[in-house]
Amino acid sequence: MASHGPLGIHLSVGQKYDDAVAEAKALGISCCQIFTHNPRGWGFAPIDEKAVKKFRDDLRKIGVDPVASHCNYLINLGTNDPEIRGKSIACLKKEFEYAAAFGCQYFVLHVGKYKEQTMDEGIGNVAAGINSAKKDMMNSKVILLLETVAGQGTEIGKDFSDLGKIFPLLDKEIQDKVGVCVDTCHIFEAGYDIRTPEKAAAVVERMDKAFGIGRVKFIHLNDAQKEFDSRVDRHQHIGRGFIGLAGFRAFLNHPAIKPLPKILETPVDEERGYPENLAAVKKLQV
Repeated sequence: MASHGPLGIHLSVGQKYDDAVAEAKALGISCCQIFTHNPRGWGFAPIDEKAVKKFRDDLRKIGVDPVASHCNYLINLGTNDPEIRGKSIACLKKEFEYAAAFGCQYFVLHVGKYKEQTMDEGIGNVAAGINSAKKDMMNSKVILLLETVAGQGTEIGKDFSDLGKIFPLLDKEIQDKVGVCVDTCHIFEAGYDIRTPEKAAAVVERMDKAFGIGRVKFIHLNDAQKEFDSRVDRHQHIGRGFIGLAGFRAFLNHPAIKPLPKILETPVDEERGYPENLAAVKKLQV
């Protein structure tokens, strides 16, 4: 029987690399996700190569592997707006450079919004945007992961089939450089019920049919603050939301999900922090 894959958190880094490593060690995590730059701006601070190398090596020494970087919140490859599109593509290319520098195996991308277009036009824009970064992707070991979404507004990726339509539009040279990151809160709030073993299995089967379960490389574990199919993205502590402990037990122990690396993006507040949520997940893994 397959063992459970690495488990970790979204690790706060900033410029305090030693503090981030100390937190990772204290929590006993075995994978993580980071921002390699300010997620709310287009700019990238210069890389301190010596400090970043130490950070990368220190994480490896304590057994944190893999590491994923997460895109900034401004990138939108789905748009037709020439200014936003230009900035998004330039930022995407830079993200690959920084992900590699920080030793990341994966880069998680919010697919984008189609706004005043059709969904299919937005999907075409996303694929074209990714293709424009082909050279950067081929020169990098970093794998791009398209993140599932809750479906707020005109987000692309609410339906697994939306993501599935992107892959055939990618240039052949980079089709194996792109995968999927599944967020449990997002898929639940988008209308994919995982609250029983049977329902979780059906959802995994739908992923496989839409884009191939083998493309799923990374999991975000978050409970849902909003109800099933609400299409509102609000994360909650593990077992304290509408997915519940039974839902996470069903999903976590599915044979296709079990070996994948998983990170928490759960709240840190007066109710709970990462230690309690990590403990909750571990209790459900069988």
